[in-house]
Amino acid sequence: MDNQLQTFVELSTLPAIAELAGDTRAAWVWSADGARILWANAAGASFFSVRDVAGLSRMSGLARSPARPHIARIATSGDTERMSIDRLRFYRGLRVLLLTCQCQRLVLPDGHDAALIVCGDKGLALTEPPLPAFLDLLAGKDRSAFLIEESGHIGARSGDLTGAPETASPEGAETVRFAPVRMEDGFHDAAVFRLDATRTLALVENGIREEMPLTVEDASEEATSHEAVAEEPTAEAEDPTADKSEDMPEERDLWVRAQDVLEDETDEDDVDEDGASTGETDAEAPEEASEEATSAAEVPIEKEAAPVASADDGFHFVSRRRPVRFAWQMDIDQRVTFISDEFAETMGPAAADIVGKTWAEIAESFGIDKNGKIAKALDRRDTWSARPSTGPSPVRP
Repeated sequence: MDNQLQTFVELSTLPAIAELAGDTRAAWVWSADGARILWANAAGASFFSVRDVAGLSRMSGLARSPARPHIARIATSGDTERMSIDRLRFYRGLRVLLLTCQCQRLVLPDGHDAALIVCGDKGLALTEPPLPAFLDLLAGKDRSAFLIEESGHIGARSGDLTGAPETASPEGAETVRFAPVRMEDGFHDAAVFRLDATRTLALVENGIREEMPLTVEDASEEATSHEAVAEEPTAEAEDPTADKSEDMPEERDLWVRAQDVLEDETDEDDVDEDGASTGETDAEAPEEASEEATSAAEVPIEKEAAPVASADDGFHFVSRRRPVRFAWQMDIDQRVTFISDEFAETMGPAAADIVGKTWAEIAESFGIDKNGKIAKALDRRDTWSARPSTGPSPVRP
């Protein structure tokens, strides 16, 4: 999902704009200089013969529009509390149309100014149902759009994907969630946002996601499910001198599976040929106990999501239900010059020790961004967001 589409989706969640998605009147959100259209409903896009969101960025003639100076004034000095009635002139092909419009200045969540323009001329009103047409505008050729009713049923859809996405609606103050969703054929990158109090809109990429990394929260849930069927180790299993020829294979397999669930990534060099991790663990086995007894007796699973401590720095990791936001800064050479405390508090000081390193060095050190998507976004030196990537996991077996 490119930056333009992300901006379009985020604007669609603003109450003053969301209600216009289902309006038959032509509506647009213009940039502060009046030279770009940031958002449009189906009727607004149809006025300029645009069929998808990407088409809005290809409109090269907007900078020469006779309405541009007027729109720029509305965006910078207009009233933010109520709409005004203005007559604006637009090019439509070789013709100049004088339209009666309702206009209002918007201050976007990022602090930028914009102008909301709604055309009241009935001759430009959309003749087809507006919401399905809006889904068509969002979907384009590479995505599918789903309008999900409060009951969970699909009210309308557009695009090639079939079935219904398994989505998680935004929570609390969250207005849009950029995260993979499950479809019939696998996971797809998606944006899910509330259109109004009862309906949710999911915009799903048609292409299947190459990999679906296991999150810490998912790992905890899977570990708990394994623990629910695990039997308590017997006294014989805990005794390093006891005969474990019959019970040992099943219990060792259980220990290895639980370990695999809790790890994000395990270095092959840190695993011995019996499948037991040779790295540090949270619980130390008695020195006199054999390696087989340690594997059988220790099942590193807790019913509660207990904090995980690092033996190096005393850091305790606590799984959180909601995402943690943090800020970072880079210089022109893509070298990290600042990272906020929230990252270290969540991931630990070892993971946050990246100030002074370039992104290439960080990616190589932690084995992340293998597909280079974040590196490409940085190379563009433009605003970007919602680029998912695995990171250095604070959880260790």
